[in-house]
This record gives sequence, C-alpha cells and structure tokens, in this order.
Amino acid sequence: MTPYERLAFVTDLAASIPPDQLVMTRWTDFCGSPGCIIGHAAMTPEMQNEGLTLRHLFDDGRMLFPFVGEQEVRSESIGPVFFGITKQVSESLFGLESKPRTLVARLKRALDYHPDRPA
Repeated sequence: MTPYERLAFVTDLAASIPPDQLVMTRWTDFCGSPGCIIGHAAMTPEMQNEGLTLRHLFDDGRMLFPFVGEQEVRSESIGPVFFGITKQVSESLFGLESKPRTLVARLKRALDYHPDRPA
C-alpha cells in the first residue's frame, strides 16, 4: 500500500467504529484492547502486513506502544513515517486532543490534501 492508501484504510476503519469506542488518549486499554484509531488499525491484518504493530516496551506487560517495523512511533511521528503527512497534521489527527466525533471528517480532509492523492 502507498501512504495514501494506508490513510484511506484508516479512514474507512474509523468510519466503521462508533466514536464512543475510540479513546484517543491511549493506544490501548490496560487489557490490551485498542483505544485510539492507531490501536484499532494495528490490530488489523492489513496494517500488520504494512508493518504497523503494537508491542510492549516495558517488562510489566501492561502498556503497548505502536511500531512501524522496528521504529517506535507516536501520534506526531506516525504521520510522516507511515501515512505521508506532516507532523502537524498527524498530531491533529492522532494526538491527545483529537476528538473521536470529528475524526472521520478530519481524516477525509487529510486525504483530500494528501500529497499522493490520485488525480
């Protein structure tokens, strides 16, 4: 997949998840279930095949963090690394201040302005 196609996949995924099931303040819940949209995406075979996974950083096994390949990513760094968008756009989509109820609309807008958007 291209970075644009990955972002389109996550947009479709976000549209399929009720906003009250998205908790944008954490990647996963303490039980390991997905929290934010990146946590949900990392649980899909499609994104796992693209290299997006959740891994434990600490030995206590409680907290999972997103990785692209061997690189740990955060809300601001996953955009340039995985989706081909700027850090600023990435933070607005996937950061702590992101609002689940408006996420799909904002993802669609990011697709509209994506540098790899098909003509």
